[in-house]
Amino acid sequence: MKKGVSVSFLAKTICISILFIIFFGCGSENLQLPADVAFPPTFTNIRNRILIPRCANCHSGVVSHKVLLATEKMAIVPGNSAESTLYQKIESGEMPKYGQKLTDEEMEAIKSWIENGAKND
Repeated sequence: MKKGVSVSFLAKTICISILFIIFFGCGSENLQLPADVAFPPTFTNIRNRILIPRCANCHSGVVSHKVLLATEKMAIVPGNSAESTLYQKIESGEMPKYGQKLTDEEMEAIKSWIENGAKND
């Protein structure tokens, strides 16, 4: 191992690589939740049902509430989905770039979560 390369960095790189292989190798673009499953607009649900399966393969940091609120591009503006880059990109269809687009229910959950203050539950 080169001097200055931390074990933490290597572990993160390996984990991201494994996630990349899992998401692209397992056909995550075909992932669909049953229509009858309720979708409460909480960060936990959004992270587990949207951000991890659909976004983490390209944006590893989006699984963190802190990262979403601290980005320079204002990914989340609590109380204002129209000014939130995350919502703008999913509403326009720009994101996710790969795989299945978000359903109306998923977009509504994200919008509702943002409009209600984007709290970390």
